[in-house]
Parts: sequence; C-alpha cells; structure tokens
Amino acid sequence: MTKKIAPCILNCPAHVDIRGYINLIKEKKFVQAIELIMETLPLPGTIARICPHPCQSNCTRKLKDAAINIPQLRIFLSEMQKNFVPQIKNNTGKKVAIIGAGVAGICCTYFLRLSGHDVSIFDAMPKIGGMLRYSIPEYRLPEKVLDCETNFLSAMNVNLFCNTKIDAKKFQELQNNFDALVIATGAWESSKLNCEGSEYFIDGIKFLRNIKLKKENIVENKKIAVIGGGNTALDVCRSAIRLGAKNVINIYRRTRNEMPAEISEINGALEEGIIFKELLTPVKVVFNGQKKILTLQKLKKNLEPENEFLTEEFDLIISAIGQKVNTNFFDGEKNIDGTIKVNDFFQTNYKNIFAIGDAINKGKDRIAIKAIAQAKIVAKHIDNFLANKLLEKPIDYKIIKINGDEKNSNMRLKMQEILPNERKNNFNEIILPWSYDEFLKEAARCLNCGG
Repeated sequence: MTKKIAPCILNCPAHVDIRGYINLIKEKKFVQAIELIMETLPLPGTIARICPHPCQSNCTRKLKDAAINIPQLRIFLSEMQKNFVPQIKNNTGKKVAIIGAGVAGICCTYFLRLSGHDVSIFDAMPKIGGMLRYSIPEYRLPEKVLDCETNFLSAMNVNLFCNTKIDAKKFQELQNNFDALVIATGAWESSKLNCEGSEYFIDGIKFLRNIKLKKENIVENKKIAVIGGGNTALDVCRSAIRLGAKNVINIYRRTRNEMPAEISEINGALEEGIIFKELLTPVKVVFNGQKKILTLQKLKKNLEPENEFLTEEFDLIISAIGQKVNTNFFDGEKNIDGTIKVNDFFQTNYKNIFAIGDAINKGKDRIAIKAIAQAKIVAKHIDNFLANKLLEKPIDYKIIKINGDEKNSNMRLKMQEILPNERKNNFNEIILPWSYDEFLKEAARCLNCGG
C-alpha cells in the first residue's frame, strides 16, 4: 500500500500529520489539532524540546526563505494536551508487559491501551520517563512537562511497576504471565574508551543521572574535561557549567563542525563558556593523588594519528563517547553489540516477544521520534498477533505534489532563549514561550503542501 504525504511528514519517522495540525491551528481549532497530533505522537511538548526535527529539513518553505518553526508551534500547542482524554476501546482480555518506561515504552503502552489491551510497565528507576527524565537536563526538558504529558498513563489505568529491575528470572516470570512482551529498555550504559588509565574516567550517563537523583555535586570549582561530541557530551558540559565548574573543556577526535551534536547545543555551549578542543584523542591518564594528568594525541582530519602529544591536568574527566543497551535478561537472538535481533514486525525469535527503541536501534537511529514510530507500528503488530491475524507490512510513503500557497511573506520566527549569563548558573528552561499572536503568525507561513 502506498500513501502520498507532505515532505515534512515523510521526513518525520513517526509520520506525524504536521500539515494537518498546522492547518487546524490556522483555523483556531486547537482541540482538534492536539487530537490529531496524539494519533501518532503522545508526548508532543516533550519531543518538540529534544528532537533533531528531521521534518524541518524537508520543509518546502525552505525553498522560499526558511522552514516553518515546527517544534515551537508544537510546544505552544502542547499546553492543551493536559486536557486530552484518550478514547479506549473495549477490553480485549489480553495482557501485555512493557519492559522500560522510557519514550518507547510509554508510547507503546499508549497505543496498546487505545486498542483495549491490559498493559503493565516495568522499570528499574523510581519514576517513569527513562532517559527522558534521567539523562536529559532540566534546562532542555523540564520534568514538569514530562510529568504533565505522561498523566494519561493513570487516566488509561496502566499498571506501573517502578523500582523493578528485570533479570532473567523476572523476565521468565513475565513471559509466563503475559500474552505478549515488549522490550523497550534504554541505552543506559556508556561505551568504554580504549585508553590507558580509563578507570579514572567518570561515566557521562551516570553523571547526568546523579544530577537528577540529587546526588553530591562533584564538579563545583573544578576543572573538567568532557570526552565526546554527541548531545550527551554537550549535556554533560552544559550541566557542569550550571553546577559551578571552574572550567569545562570538551575534547573531540574530529572537528567541531563534524560533531554529531545538534548545532543549537554546540552554539549554546560556546555562549556559556565551554572550551572546545578538536582533533584530539585520549591515550593515557595518570592520577598523581590530586589531579588527573591526561595525555592527548593529535589527529589528522582523516583521523590518522600524528606523532605529537600534549598533556593537561584536570580535576575530573568525564567520558561520553557513546551508549549501549543491557539486554542480559533476554536469552533470545542478539547482535554482536547486544542489541536484540528482530524481523520486519519487530518480533524476536520468540513470537510473543517484541523489541523496539534503543533495544534494537544503533547510532543515529537512537532518537526519540524513531522510538515513537516503532512504538506505534509494533502496537499494531501486537494487536494483530493477539487477534491471530496476519501481521501487516508497513505503508510505503511517497511525497505528494507540492503546490502550496505562497502568498504569506512572513519570515520565520526564531526560538528565543534566555541570555547566556542569565541561564548558565541554573537549570531553568532555556527557551522562551511565544505569544498567542506569534503562534498564529508562524502557523500562517505553512504552504499547505498538497492542500
């Protein structure tokens, strides 16, 4: 089956009907707009704040001036999500267990409950939210936003089991007591650097998690090195500044322009005083009783090592070079990196066990909106599986003919932020809200491709 959609929708992994809800905003039909979003995206304000927004890179308006500010539109609109009441179908009598209460687990639960299945979520942490809550800093994603947007779980009578770590024995118990299982665990473990003395490194993910758990501030008045070039590394850098670190130096093996982190995060870090050192890789760390002496080797742009080294003293060295998932509780087929092998329907080699999100994704695919897309798809597959129906192949999407309305000449409204000197000493949310008039003005810029 082929379905034609607007370019922005095609580029969104979850195929959120962006054109549709912006048209409803234009007509001031805000309730209908949020209802439309909730068909594919149960956490609209949360994802608007953290997503790399592939939708914008495919926005037709870019050919005229600049892309529609889709995330800011959704942030404004998401304030109305708190009044949204999901309509659940009649109880099917089928029970599904979700392992992991992060973005993949929460959204899969939402879609399964809409179909009338009895869903239970199991998570090792004290509160739901997974890495959304415990690894993304408050200045990017306030917990009150996540709390508000996950209230539907209680309204939908989902069974929540926090502080519940899943081992092989517990997993077998779930397998025996549920009709289907979904493994939706996050990538909570940091990749290890191949560096002599790496035992002196601090785990970046653990560092961010300890901030959320109100653990001791270990960086105040300290000189900090942060190894890595992704969003997690930048989160560590900017969090350390907010905790009172004296100096924060980011070290990356490629150039700053090649960093996988979002440009906005890099620019924000520069504004807040983080120092970037590029084309360097750690080769040795020595602890002299007070300081960590880090030896760095210079690299060429093609990453070939040069015969040139430099050393620098730090109070702390934090490593954030990548993440991996722990699926030791599962005895099914896995890839060499520990991710779970699945077929086109997200089924493992056990027919009633499915896996999504970080449990199967790697590298650039480990983004929240991708996990949400998989959550909706797998929920449909499980729905069919529990009804003894054939599992359906996904829809093949193609871009519609672009014949948008180009009458509106307004320029893109940027996302405004609190000034660096006012924000870098606290964890208050950085972005500033739009006014109602700005919200409508930006929506009016949409070309309504295919409309």
